[in-house]
Amino acid sequence: MPADPSRIVTARQMLAHLGLTPADLAAQPEPARRMPTLAEYLPRVAAAASPGTRRTYGTYWNRMSADLGHLRLDEVTASDIEALMRQVTATARTRRTSRHGRHAGEHVIAAARAVYRRAIADGYLTAPDSPMERLRAASRRLGSRTLGWHDCDFCGAFKSNGEYRYYLPDGEIYAAPMMILHYVEKHGYRPPGELRDGLRAAGQPRWDWRAERLHAVLLDQSEDPDFRCQAAVDLANWNDPRALDALRRAAHDEDLADVAGDEIGRSLAAFVDRGLARDLLTEELHVMVRYGLEEASGR
Repeated sequence: MPADPSRIVTARQMLAHLGLTPADLAAQPEPARRMPTLAEYLPRVAAAASPGTRRTYGTYWNRMSADLGHLRLDEVTASDIEALMRQVTATARTRRTSRHGRHAGEHVIAAARAVYRRAIADGYLTAPDSPMERLRAASRRLGSRTLGWHDCDFCGAFKSNGEYRYYLPDGEIYAAPMMILHYVEKHGYRPPGELRDGLRAAGQPRWDWRAERLHAVLLDQSEDPDFRCQAAVDLANWNDPRALDALRRAAHDEDLADVAGDEIGRSLAAFVDRGLARDLLTEELHVMVRYGLEEASGR
């Protein structure tokens, strides 16, 4: 739309009154946007988050503010976050559900990701287009947990339990131990080229035949309970109301909840974190579903 000539005349008169010309404005660069410190920015993150996200990450955001709040957003390093994770893990109160503080440490990483996702969305930072970031973003839900933990064979400084499954756009599904993120970041491991290429094209998985199959297995009471449990884990990879509906229904299946309620609860927690299950009434859930939900939420 062409500018109104009368507005142009008015603008020129105002510039002349100020002793300026249009060339003066063009030559003057816009002032750089001030980068906030972590302590300054965290209240904005909390205000924009859903109640479920604040409940999950609020404690860890407070700890980040106390320990790293003096640093600007672009000054905080991965080593800073990892050091904080180790401090929180070492000082976490030991509970039957705490896995010796491991869950608290995992929540520190997740809380930091939430902060930096918001900083990228607000334009303070840009997301690096790196294989590590794509792999981390695709590592959405940990499944196939075991009773024990595996120490890193190279450094002994990291423990893992379970595996991630990656649903690629071409229909392929890859599985890797939880340790894959540590191996890539600390020990230079390169995942197979097919997985790296698939992650380059992958975003949030679209609802497809794989999701339909998992949906059907989860709700089929004649299926093997172990298969239904894995379906409950993997459906959390889809940010889709159909996945949430299936998990809600599974949460009220007494027989399934007896054996897999904790995994159903952890998957429901992922939807609460995304702000898609704000109306979830936890008091109506099976005790094992509540246990998984509360464990994943850090409560």
